[in-house]
Amino acid sequence: MSQLEMRTAITDEAMKKTTWKQSESISKIAWRNTFFELSDSAAAIINLKGMVILVNPAFEQLYGWTLVEIEGKYLPNVPDKLKKDFDEMIGNSLSWEKVIEQQTLRMKKDGTVIPVEFIMSPVYGESGKIKALLIVTKDLTELLEFKMLVEMQNEMIEVGEKLLLDITKNISEAFCLYDLKQRKPLFISPLLEERWEINIDEIYREPLNILKKFQDKDREMFLEFFIDSSPGAREMEFEIKGELYETPRWLRIEITPIVDERGVVARHISVFKDITELKEKTNQIKQLDKLGAVGQLAAGIAHEIRNPLTSVKGFVQLLAEETNSKYSQIITSEIERIEFIMNEFLVLAKPQQEMKLKNGNINDIVKDVISFMNPEALLHNVEICMDFNEAPQVYCESKQIKQVIINMIKNAIEAMPIGGTIHIRTATLPNGYATIEINDEGIGIAKERLKRLREPFYSNKEKGTGLGVMICYKIIEDHGGTIQFTSKEGQGTKVQIFLPPATASPKNKNTNNK
Repeated sequence: MSQLEMRTAITDEAMKKTTWKQSESISKIAWRNTFFELSDSAAAIINLKGMVILVNPAFEQLYGWTLVEIEGKYLPNVPDKLKKDFDEMIGNSLSWEKVIEQQTLRMKKDGTVIPVEFIMSPVYGESGKIKALLIVTKDLTELLEFKMLVEMQNEMIEVGEKLLLDITKNISEAFCLYDLKQRKPLFISPLLEERWEINIDEIYREPLNILKKFQDKDREMFLEFFIDSSPGAREMEFEIKGELYETPRWLRIEITPIVDERGVVARHISVFKDITELKEKTNQIKQLDKLGAVGQLAAGIAHEIRNPLTSVKGFVQLLAEETNSKYSQIITSEIERIEFIMNEFLVLAKPQQEMKLKNGNINDIVKDVISFMNPEALLHNVEICMDFNEAPQVYCESKQIKQVIINMIKNAIEAMPIGGTIHIRTATLPNGYATIEINDEGIGIAKERLKRLREPFYSNKEKGTGLGVMICYKIIEDHGGTIQFTSKEGQGTKVQIFLPPATASPKNKNTNNK
């Protein structure tokens, strides 16, 4: 019997001031036919001295005593240590104005003590005075055991959640458990916020907030991909927005469906992988393939065009001496330009093992270049500022490294048509690599162009071949190093050249030191 049912019964029977009839037999029949026989809670009626008048079948079943055994005796289910309090409660019953409710202990016939919900209510006689007390008790053992079980389960859940959180912090990939029916995430790895600047609390409140991180063109496609309930595993790649990173970031989402007991896809686990570096390496491989193709083309051009071009240049010089024609000078100038372009091609075609490498000091190499480029910089109202720090020896072909630095400085000068300052800095990185950093205050490079700098024949210069930056990339990569460009339109460009120290360079083993 529920607490509500008990209160209802008490209200109906006791609070209406049920008349206690002196005839015991009539009283017993009346109570049995109403409350006692129907109630599934243990109920007893006692007089004001605590003696049993009547108990219902539920009382007999719960406590083990029959009415025959205890009728006219002190209520036996009160433990000895609680009898004093119980007697005081009975003694104060004449001044009661409401039902007493409490949780307490009661004892069975076999001595077992159990927790109970206890309700005591007065029963009034015809005179309006209290003649007896109605006591209803409900066994709370199962309820308390259930509460303990729930508490244990909650504790286990908390421990499990903490363990899951600890595990996710040590997993290199972020992931999300998503409920397709409720259209909401059940769990989001903290890495999603740390790595991708995605506010987890916002996503829990409103899952569609995640769309803010995607490019406008990708949002609808991501939504269809993510809420798809098809049974097959799937993956898709997206470019992600972010304030903490300047270069594009790429995200691969891999989804594995989870089916319920009916075999229906109800949830899925999505793994968020950062593939930015993989994308960059893939692009580098593509560019290397292009370099290889251009190199093969350059080798063919070198054999087929270089010798005839030398002959043409010689005959033009002879013709110029005989005719003194102004056109001869123009022809010679254009032939020299063709030779310059040919030399660029030949750099691409030149095998690595032909490089003449030796130990060189980065600071000395940069100083030589600055001395060479200073006059041209001053002509364009450009100042070159130097910041030389201790740098390691590098194993290199100094002419090629100088060619790269000259190319970068020329680009910086051209990016500042009204003049400005170029800052050049050298240093040693914690990994031992030497770095040359060239910063200008020019117009910057658009994001779209920045992605294509490695491509052959890509240039926005009228007289450019589109091979300059590509050649610089190849030279540095042939030395075991890398080049990085960082730029924003209107905010200048930073070029970083990284070269391994002489002790780490693979060229020591594979090239001639002359």
